[in-house]
Amino acid sequence: MIKRIMLHLRSVFFRWNLLLMCCVSLAAGFAIVTHGRPEKFSALLRIPGLWSSTFYSSIIAFILVLAIYIVSFLGNAKYAGREMNGRWIRFQFFYGVLLTLGIELVLATILFGLHGFWILDTAFFDKVFLPVVLFVILVNLAYLLFFMQQVRVEVEVPVEVPVEVPVEVPVFVPVEVETIRYQAVPLVVASASEVDVEAEMAKDEAALFYVHNGEVWKKDFAGKRCIWLKSLDATMLDLDGENYIRGGRKWIIHRKAVAEIKPLSGRRIRVSCLFKVRIKLIVSRRKAHTFKGWLYGKDGLGASDDEAVHF
Repeated sequence: MIKRIMLHLRSVFFRWNLLLMCCVSLAAGFAIVTHGRPEKFSALLRIPGLWSSTFYSSIIAFILVLAIYIVSFLGNAKYAGREMNGRWIRFQFFYGVLLTLGIELVLATILFGLHGFWILDTAFFDKVFLPVVLFVILVNLAYLLFFMQQVRVEVEVPVEVPVEVPVEVPVFVPVEVETIRYQAVPLVVASASEVDVEAEMAKDEAALFYVHNGEVWKKDFAGKRCIWLKSLDATMLDLDGENYIRGGRKWIIHRKAVAEIKPLSGRRIRVSCLFKVRIKLIVSRRKAHTFKGWLYGKDGLGASDDEAVHF
């Protein structure tokens, strides 16, 4: 979990989300300070202490949004893709709403105490508390819906298995032949446990590694995915270059996972897999020749650059 958090903190998605949290917190701080005041907007900007109060309120709002985001991230890691949405919602409500409101009351009490006021002697519960509750619920709902939609497990695509056609077995007439003596050679048969191990290894073999929303994911040949804690650079060092290739900056693919390659403009290549993928697998013009050489095994001379190829 710690490695996953550190990878997430270094992702582009988290940096954009941090910028969004700052903007939302500033807007929320200003709205809380000016809530219920009769002055017009131009007059509000000239109220003494407006910007300092907005700054303090924005800091509190940022702490609340950050706490909600952490709860949503942990709920995603704990319940996503496990058909436990009911528990996920209860987890989000208890920690994201109730606990966050408790943090808000503590911070508000400290802020009023620094200015020499007791929170019960102020108009906090009469004018501010209800908007704060609505703000916390809205942010929880936004993050919960976002994470539920982003990490939904894809439905496996059923593979059609060809039906075996019964073949008539010819009847042979026994013929007397001369008996040839030979030395029996022992037949080595794999045990059931060895067969099970090989089948399990084939099922867990990685078909694709890719980056989505700043996190590295691994897919097997059945189309199931799971979080991957290594970077693509470190992963590629551990893989067999004969079967795996770094087709793009954000993905690594296995040879047997390629279902089709289709030429695009600018001599680029679009790769389709045997299963659904959330990102587009595009090979740049610079890597196209190397990719086709790896795929065909003979300097990329498999088909015309204008033809789509199925595998």
